[in-house]
Amino acid sequence: FSAKFGAVSAISPREANPLASDRNEDLSNIDVGTDPRIININTAIAPRIREMFPETLLWRPELITDDDGTASLPLELADSITTWRLSASAVTSDGKLGAAQLPVKVFKDFFVDLNLPVALTRGDEVGVPVVVYNYLDKPQTVTLTLADGDWFTRLDGAEQRLDLAPGEVRSVHYCVRADKVGAYTLTVAAVGANDSDAVKRAIEVTPDGRRVERVVNGTLEKPVDIALDLPEGRVPGSEKAFVKIYPSSFSQLVEGLDNIFRMPNGCFEQTSSTTYPNVLALDYLKRTNQSAPAVRVKAERFIQSGYQRLLSFEVPGGGFDWF
Repeated sequence: FSAKFGAVSAISPREANPLASDRNEDLSNIDVGTDPRIININTAIAPRIREMFPETLLWRPELITDDDGTASLPLELADSITTWRLSASAVTSDGKLGAAQLPVKVFKDFFVDLNLPVALTRGDEVGVPVVVYNYLDKPQTVTLTLADGDWFTRLDGAEQRLDLAPGEVRSVHYCVRADKVGAYTLTVAAVGANDSDAVKRAIEVTPDGRRVERVVNGTLEKPVDIALDLPEGRVPGSEKAFVKIYPSSFSQLVEGLDNIFRMPNGCFEQTSSTTYPNVLALDYLKRTNQSAPAVRVKAERFIQSGYQRLLSFEVPGGGFDWF
């Protein structure tokens, strides 16, 4: 990657493909029909699992160019099939400024994708959409395989076969039931005669039932020994413990105030009812000289947004409309 001005940084290498087996491994006892490492016995195209999907690929606050204003830096792209937007800005030694935005397109002729919800609740039975994209100039018979996982139960078969025409996109579903609470992944592989792909997506399974919390406080001068009795009817895997250490009582106060600030929205009444508490809370921090920089920036941003929004309700004559 080269640019006359820009901001780029290296990406850490991904793990090796877990679907690729060791060449020295003894395969005599492997069942080729059920072993998840054997994707398709009739093809040598083993898919590489795509699993790195960051929202921001790269942030580089500084990059020194040569005398011609050019800088080059290797960049490993993520696994997303998308068009990245490269935003670059630069300043010269004599104070001149420059900026540009360029598209960086990442594309495959054949790929598969999972459309997962943000989270599932234990016991949910869902049909997970799997979309296969065949942009090749020839038809393909594709074998879809849903990898095993100890956190879910399949409600249908693990393998599906699709006949895709050139340029065809098709969606199928895998029906699963979420059995365990926690953070997990779901992996689907698509193997055709001419190409292959596999994708791994993260998903969280949240507990069902009633949430029970217990808070215990203590100081370093007076250590506290805590014994927690977990109920027998608890949801397995739902137990969590958090420890927070505050250097002073003010740190606790700041954390509470940070939760007071709200982004203004809605009609005039809703906007004013959120902006006014923001002003009061920020004024209190300033008068008591207890303003934390991060909290102050957040408050001022919300107040500015609320003020601009209130101005949008102004009507001729100096009054304000409700909507």
